[in-house]
Amino acid sequence: MKKYFAFGILFALCCAVEAQENTLNGKWAFHLEVSGHDTDAVCTLGQDGKILKGKCEVLGTLTGEIDGLNVVLKTTGTQGSADYKGTLTDGKMAGTLTVADYGMDGRFQATLVK
Repeated sequence: MKKYFAFGILFALCCAVEAQENTLNGKWAFHLEVSGHDTDAVCTLGQDGKILKGKCEVLGTLTGEIDGLNVVLKTTGTQGSADYKGTLTDGKMAGTLTVADYGMDGRFQATLVK
C-alpha cells in the first residue's frame, strides 16, 4: 500500500512541475522575421488552462492555445493579423508564422522577460 501512496505523490509532484513549466503568464519578447524584415515586440500573456490571451506592442491583440508543448497564437491589429504555430522548449517559444493578409510567411522566437 505504501508503494502506491509513494508513487501517487511522486506522480502528482511530477505533474505539478510540468504544469509550472508550461505557464506562459507574463511579458514575452518576440522577434519576428518575415520576408527579410525583422520586427521586435513585447507581448503580455495571460494563461487560463490551455487558453492564452494578451496584448502586444505593435502587433495588437493576442489569442491562442497551448497543448502540451505546442503553441498556436494569433495576433490581430491595425496592420492585419498573423497566425503562429510553434513549440515551447526550455522556457522559449519558436516556430513559424503566416501573415495571410499579405501572403507572407516567416519565423518567430519569444523569450520570457524576467
